[in-house]
Amino acid sequence: MRTILLLTVVALAGCNGSSFTLAPVKGKVTLNGAPLKEAHVLFQPLGSGQNDLEVGPASVGRTGPDGAFEMKTIDGEPGAVVGKHQVFITIPAEEQGGAPVSPETGSEDGAGGVAKFTIPDRYRDGSALTIEVPAEGKVDAEFTLQSP
Repeated sequence: MRTILLLTVVALAGCNGSSFTLAPVKGKVTLNGAPLKEAHVLFQPLGSGQNDLEVGPASVGRTGPDGAFEMKTIDGEPGAVVGKHQVFITIPAEEQGGAPVSPETGSEDGAGGVAKFTIPDRYRDGSALTIEVPAEGKVDAEFTLQSP
């Protein structure tokens, strides 16, 4: 739950009605070599340090059965702000206390006991991934996640 709140706050940062240059972004997420289904991908623009409040809106995408995603701003515009972004990847059912989601089947694994996260913390908290979105866009963004 804490991560969902953090992502919501991060996603809303920078939304101030200004106009920003957007570029199309598509890609794929894998975990241990298998496509990661039903994951949320969030790009949060990073500031230059001079005026970090003016970096632009975050963008979000959701992976399909093949791990593919396409980004849209939180306002629904296609693409992501041109520039460098911190990347957060989560599986919503896990963030809400559900059972772990299997990367192979895309469904809860049914194992009893305490739920554990399928995606390692370093990808969920944004500490391991960044991406540079060029002005022409990026149609081959690939995030290859590995469990410890």
